[in-house]
Amino acid sequence: MKRKRLLERDRYQIYTKYGGRCAYCGKTITYKEMQVEHKEPLALGGADSPENYMPSCHTCNHYKHTLTVEEFRKQLGLLTGRLRERVYIYKLALQHGIIRESESAVSFYFERVSEYPEIEECMEVEQRQQLKTLHETLDGVLRHEPADSGNEAEDNIWNQAGYLFELLNDFF
Repeated sequence: MKRKRLLERDRYQIYTKYGGRCAYCGKTITYKEMQVEHKEPLALGGADSPENYMPSCHTCNHYKHTLTVEEFRKQLGLLTGRLRERVYIYKLALQHGIIRESESAVSFYFERVSEYPEIEECMEVEQRQQLKTLHETLDGVLRHEPADSGNEAEDNIWNQAGYLFELLNDFF
């Protein structure tokens, strides 16, 4: 199935969904590191839509692949047994008390926290102030009708400024 191309604003919304963290392990990820993962895999009939998109680190996205959330949980629950059986240095680390196993059930970060934490948690104060200044500047500029210059480049810039202003309206 062909995937939808995501716009930057959609990617950013997915990134902020859990405060810049992987929806599965909770690891902090940068915007650039984030991979957009489908909670319900496309291969199993999941939708290619914002409700089904999850921010993910590379490791979780790669391991989950086309598993459902419950299948992913089950596979993660089997890891310590597999390591104990197959990996010599893991057994050695266990024997010497360097690592400890946990019998706790696998729970995902998205199950423990709410979606869309306050935007202030995702942005530095300075960045937020810069965006606010830009928003106010665009508001002042866009209040004036542009002169009909007939210049396509100027019209394009004017349209992009309007689009950016609308995006910033969501934050302020």
